[in-house]
Amino acid sequence: MKFSKILMIVGLFLFQLNFAQEKADVVLKKALTEAKSTNKNVLLVFHASWCKWCHVMENNMNLPETKPIFNKQFVTTYVDVQERGEKKTLENPGGEELMNKYKGKDAGLPFWLVVNPKGEVSCGFI
Repeated sequence: MKFSKILMIVGLFLFQLNFAQEKADVVLKKALTEAKSTNKNVLLVFHASWCKWCHVMENNMNLPETKPIFNKQFVTTYVDVQERGEKKTLENPGGEELMNKYKGKDAGLPFWLVVNPKGEVSCGFI
């Protein structure tokens, strides 16, 4: 009986870990690694589920006319920030700090920038 309770607790813990968001610096590091190997820049996008303009931007980036251009030039990666209420769990831990590092604290969303494979900002946009 005790063994099955322990198994259930461990299972629930592992289940929750699978749904935890990746740390923002890990998200960026993975994108930079891919950018180096594919000779591209990283398009780092800070967004939130409630952000209308974030959805508009993403939809436009995924149009048949624009998607090949973005895919050819960039490794696109997203960091979730500024979520509210129940959706706070969608945030990437450290996302706000990473956004602030790139001077995005008061920029609003979507906030995005282009980072070269060395991790240097090429340009940033709101």
